[in-house]
Amino acid sequence: MIVSSVAQATGIGTASIVSRRLGEKRHDEAARAVGTAYATVILVNAILVGLLFAFMRPILTFFGASQEIMPLAMEYLSIVGAGFFFFGLSMCASNLIRSEGNTKASMKGMLLGAGLNTILDPIFIFGFGMGVRGAAIATVINQVASMLYLASLYTRKKMIVPLVASEFRIRPKILVQSFLDRLQGKVGEDGCNRHGAGTGWIYMGHDD
Repeated sequence: MIVSSVAQATGIGTASIVSRRLGEKRHDEAARAVGTAYATVILVNAILVGLLFAFMRPILTFFGASQEIMPLAMEYLSIVGAGFFFFGLSMCASNLIRSEGNTKASMKGMLLGAGLNTILDPIFIFGFGMGVRGAAIATVINQVASMLYLASLYTRKKMIVPLVASEFRIRPKILVQSFLDRLQGKVGEDGCNRHGAGTGWIYMGHDD
């Protein structure tokens, strides 16, 4: 949950910056924002996944895992935990790709992961008789597949803003601005929803 929150906050906030910079024809600044987003998510994901594996049992205990289900929970999380890294990257990439107006490609990446999981789950769980372990492996496969598809958009030069190795570094100013943009949007959405609660409509919000 923390991995997805960081990836979403970084991706959505930076996507707002990228969209504005593209509209202003300031492509160099858009590339710096993209580089900052990916560098941040890679670093934070690596730290969080490392902490997860270092403190897996205490974390599961904190969230209510009993001694009876602890072995199954650890077996599942020890596999799925590795996929969190790719999951966070794909969530960030999905938002950044959408910021260029390429909503179809972003949707294909999400549908690919969901579709594969739907197909592979019963195959690994029942077909191969792998149970919980099979479900975990299927989940990681769909996360990696989704990330690879979204990454291929960059390698196949389908993106307006390319990935530039020299731009892969964390720029605090861009990072702070992205989180402020996300916070502003979140406050606006919550305010609209509170107001709409009494009138029967809900504002769903958007990502850029």
